[in-house]
Amino acid sequence: MLRRAYTEQEKQTFHHLRFHHPNPRILERFEVLWLHANDERFPKIAKLVRLSEASVRKYFRLYEQGGVALVDLLFMFPNLAKKSNNS
Repeated sequence: MLRRAYTEQEKQTFHHLRFHHPNPRILERFEVLWLHANDERFPKIAKLVRLSEASVRKYFRLYEQGGVALVDLLFMFPNLAKKSNNS
């Protein structure tokens, strides 16, 4: 299980974006991150948001790799992830 300490600013950002992002899928991603930042484990997060554990882990990895911008950007341009993996 990946654990990390989130700053209060990160938690506030996740909290805001889980309600105020214009795209429902991105809202979901920030809900996952907010739950993780508040010490929930991946299996429980997956159950709470009704996603696969693989999706929950993916959202966490996206954030770890590129922060808030990458979580948002890869939804709008999913082929970017494929290009970066093929490099």
